[in-house]
Amino acid sequence: MLENIPVKELMLFDSESRRIYLNDKRVILMEADSLGALRRDLIAALGMDRAKAFLLRHGWDHGTNAARTFKSFLPMGKDADWLYAGPQIHEMTGNVRVEVSVLHFNPQTKAYYSEGFWHHSYEAEQHIKHFGIHHEPVCFTLVSFAGGYVSEHLGRRVIFKEIECVGRGDPRCHWIAKPVEDWGDDIQKELTYYSEDHLAIDLDKAYVRMERQKEILGQVLAIYQELARALLQQEQMQSVMSVLGRHLSVSIAFEDTSFRLVESYGTYREHRLSDFFQSNASRRAQLTRLRRDHQTIRLAVPQEVGWAHERLMAPIVVLNKVTGYLSLIKETGDFDEIERLCLKQAAIVWAISMMNERAAAKAEQRVKGQLMDELLIHSGNPESWIHRLRALGYAPDRPHRIYLIDIRSPADQAKGGPIDLSRNGQLPSEQQHQMIEMALPAVEKYIPSPMMSVHQDHFILLVPSDRLEQLSMTALTFGQILARDLSQECSGRMVCVGISSPQYHVTDYKRGYHEACKALATARARTSQPAIVSFEDLGLLARLAQDGDTEELRYFAFSVLGRLVQHDARHRGELLKTLYCFFEHKGNVLATAREMNLSAGSIKYRLQRIEEICHVRLSRAHDFYNTYQALQALLFLGEIKWQHEGLPNLPVPRF
Repeated sequence: MLENIPVKELMLFDSESRRIYLNDKRVILMEADSLGALRRDLIAALGMDRAKAFLLRHGWDHGTNAARTFKSFLPMGKDADWLYAGPQIHEMTGNVRVEVSVLHFNPQTKAYYSEGFWHHSYEAEQHIKHFGIHHEPVCFTLVSFAGGYVSEHLGRRVIFKEIECVGRGDPRCHWIAKPVEDWGDDIQKELTYYSEDHLAIDLDKAYVRMERQKEILGQVLAIYQELARALLQQEQMQSVMSVLGRHLSVSIAFEDTSFRLVESYGTYREHRLSDFFQSNASRRAQLTRLRRDHQTIRLAVPQEVGWAHERLMAPIVVLNKVTGYLSLIKETGDFDEIERLCLKQAAIVWAISMMNERAAAKAEQRVKGQLMDELLIHSGNPESWIHRLRALGYAPDRPHRIYLIDIRSPADQAKGGPIDLSRNGQLPSEQQHQMIEMALPAVEKYIPSPMMSVHQDHFILLVPSDRLEQLSMTALTFGQILARDLSQECSGRMVCVGISSPQYHVTDYKRGYHEACKALATARARTSQPAIVSFEDLGLLARLAQDGDTEELRYFAFSVLGRLVQHDARHRGELLKTLYCFFEHKGNVLATAREMNLSAGSIKYRLQRIEEICHVRLSRAHDFYNTYQALQALLFLGEIKWQHEGLPNLPVPRF
């Protein structure tokens, strides 16, 4: 074997001519990157199929010549010795490390079978470097070198074939070798690449291909110009898809980050692309390159996920975050360099368009937020407000209502309490924008380009009264529908809405905001979710406190329920909760018991204790009404905060 052959002694470096010889055959040293660049240029000039055929024939000739060269000066007479020495000769080139797992050879019948692995294939490394992961094995010169070498010694044609390849995204290169006759139909497609076309014919064909590409370049330029026009004119995404689809004669799909279809052009069938990516390690690796490395990938999607098709897929990256995927789709066939370039350009245009839209939305929202702050919270020039509202498309001379919307998790709700109108703390602008983006789709279904902002951690919405008339909705009905839609958008969160009375002038909006805050404080006490309260529904209490004089109201409330508040505080009791729930269910003891998960007897006992502590009789209309109004006053004045232990949205005293 070759272990006993002094290979280094066979290498001769001629200092005068600067030539290198292996025995008497001249050899040269070449960097792997140079071969990789040659491979890149061949594929660019000839196309993948022609370049593959050229590299296979080149490797075959290399392997055949290597067999003849070594056989001419190494002392091994048996064919079996030469076959076993093949992997070592292959390794001498530095192309790969060879691991043979199976080798069967019959000298009499010339039967042959071998199987093994290649490690550190230069060819796979170079292909990935220049083209990324391919959908087929790429070690063309390695399989053909091995095939040419073995065929020369065996005297019959043996074909090596990769069944796994690092260049395809597999963990290793795994090959099988058999005579042509033993392969049957499995090798017929590969054999066409080994045909004896002369390089000149390939070059002629490449020349024709290049001429054709010159013609196509005009089409590519036209595509780029149309994409640029779509970007400059801020056209819809469908326009970008139409440009690609018409010029490239392919179908286009835009999918979100969960691979759900958003828009399409041409043929598209429902299928489970997410299942495809999770089906094996190789496909998961492709998904990683798509999501993490932001690379364009080529997919052959099988029928098993619902639709067999070929796909070229590029991520749409905005601020280094993948926001969706743009794909070219064919029923069959590969994708050429022109299609790859156009897809990448379209993905960039799409990303820029999304960035522009986000920047414009943020700028508009910032303007609206500043104006809303002036209208509702701070002071300013009413004439300036009117001018700016009109510039934003609003009619300030028409009545509006203020909607204050609270969306919280149960944990946040437990920390809630009454709204502090004097607090000026604001969320960071980016977080405000995220909150607006979350709620905007639900609002825009009914109010085009809404006047909406975030103050503290609440949404503020300005709703024209005439828009509610157009929708044939009352203010309360619209609040209920809006709360329902927001609950669906923000599953698991609690939605409360406070609504002001109609405000007829911009100088009234600040009072309207205070009205909405009072209504929201009451809404958050409701047991049902979502909870909506209009300021007008607060009735007498709201009117009594409208001018800010709440001392009489507070005195009345504590004169009726003060002893009960103190009792619950001292004993950590739930009598206030019981009373609230009793009123919510219109004095129905059984409904109250069901709500609080207690027996009717327990509720009756608690009501009796309430009557004893407060010196009232709830069976008398006067006492029932006064007690109800006192509890509502405590809620209205913010003397009770809410937390969710047991029953949702029930009050406990705050001191």
